[in-house]
Amino acid sequence: EKLAAAYEQAFKVNVKVEAREVDAFDLKADRKILATLPRPTGESRNTSKLNESKDAWQSTVEGTLSTVATHVGDHLKMPVEDTSHLMATYRIELEWTIADPVESMKKSLAKQGITLVPAKVKQTGIYIEKLPAASQPATVPAH
Repeated sequence: EKLAAAYEQAFKVNVKVEAREVDAFDLKADRKILATLPRPTGESRNTSKLNESKDAWQSTVEGTLSTVATHVGDHLKMPVEDTSHLMATYRIELEWTIADPVESMKKSLAKQGITLVPAKVKQTGIYIEKLPAASQPATVPAH
């Protein structure tokens, strides 16, 4: 609310702080399948690259499933929460298409025992209700 007040004062706008439900995913894991996956060999790292011939992104994520959830959420541009609470580290290989990122990401994760389940989460945001009147351009008298 302090941020909203600062916006109102600085920009002379009406600001509303509101919690909204947004689409999200819960990340769930099959422990039996995860037990068969390779473990990271060293320090955790994440890589992503575009495979132009397949019109798809490919990623390697090394870390906990919480790290995987953050990586997936960043690429899908929506919240993803790890509900497995497993603390082990894994090496997860992902591939998803640009044309259908959600469904292709789900398929890629499912091969490794990870499921994305639709969910809703509350996010609090600041919304501008009224923009200030636009300034009129200065006119120059004709000579």
